[in-house]
Amino acid sequence: MKYAAIAAVALAAAGCGGHGDVSHAARFHDAYPCLRRLAIVGSRDPHVQTLPTQVVTTVSSESTGVTVPEWIADLAFRGVEARVGAGSAFLRFYENAADAEAAAGGGATVIGKTVVVWWSHAPTRRQERRLESCLSSGR
Repeated sequence: MKYAAIAAVALAAAGCGGHGDVSHAARFHDAYPCLRRLAIVGSRDPHVQTLPTQVVTTVSSESTGVTVPEWIADLAFRGVEARVGAGSAFLRFYENAADAEAAAGGGATVIGKTVVVWWSHAPTRRQERRLESCLSSGR
């Protein structure tokens, strides 16, 4: 009986798999297969920049004085959904929820705790649900 109580407390503390309250950061590489099923996906690492002189450099939040997202992705929706709802969505993946909340503004929303999303037009409810599913599950 004593061991069952300890096991129950350990499972509750661990969140049954380590995700607990699902506060994990949505990562682009985890969400990518799901995002590909939703739309055409263009992405890049925002830490690598090509200057007008064709010199490639890296930037960080410390060097720029602003929070640089971990990854950037642009989605281009196809078919009826693109004509009825949003044609595209612009995603910025941040390391933590505080950075995402700080970056969200100008009509942006935060999905999956760490992803800031700007829609080109008002999305359909289906577009919102499917994107939330990809980003919230982290899989």
